[in-house]
Amino acid sequence: MEKLEQIPFLAVIPIIVVSARDAVGNQKRAYEAGAKAFLQEPVNDAESLAVIRQALGETAGTKKSTLYDQGAV
Repeated sequence: MEKLEQIPFLAVIPIIVVSARDAVGNQKRAYEAGAKAFLQEPVNDAESLAVIRQALGETAGTKKSTLYDQGAV
């Protein structure tokens, strides 16, 4: 994640960390490294989708426009 932050067009990608290891230690490290969200396995579909939407800045029924949507990528 630290390397991604150094590349401008990759730095804007929200990162969600999913881990089956020690939640407390890994969650803290993930957020310190720049993660937008942390999920502890096992993860259910509804929880995953909600976290993905939140990380992308979406709310129910709305979708943010991206450079990809605009044909710039």
